Amino acid sequence: MLRSPQQVFVQGPYLYPCFTAAATCAWTRLKANPPRIALANPNSGPGTAADSKWQRLINEVQAVGTLMLGYAYTTTGSRAIATVRTEINNYFAFYPNISGIFVDQVSTLCGATQLAYYKNVTQHVRSRNPNAVVIFNWGSGE
Repeated sequence: MLRSPQQVFVQGPYLYPCFTAAATCAWTRLKANPPRIALANPNSGPGTAADSKWQRLINEVQAVGTLMLGYAYTTTGSRAIATVRTEINNYFAFYPNISGIFVDQVSTLCGATQLAYYKNVTQHVRSRNPNAVVIFNWGSGE
């Protein structure tokens, strides 16, 4: 598990899963040359129900050694924490094999409010899976 800061390339093709051998299928190319981490983003988050194609893709990509993380955005910490927590819950409910959460649009500010917000997010992810990977990707500024 990645607990210390490391630079890792994250593959985030925001494309619906395809399962053909065609060179036009980004996921087929990804599995042929797997990155360390890839993102699952069914609907700017987990969506409202499990999608069998996403579940299949998560399983196939993880089978080649890639960690598959669910995508959740925070709008620089202004998005309601209850909404973010619900999305985290839905990822783990809909896609139980997910390796963790990629938290996007993270605040670039480091005040007590922002630290408490992101600590809450991290603790919530880890309450669902103590070994889950949590990656923060900050926004372009505030």
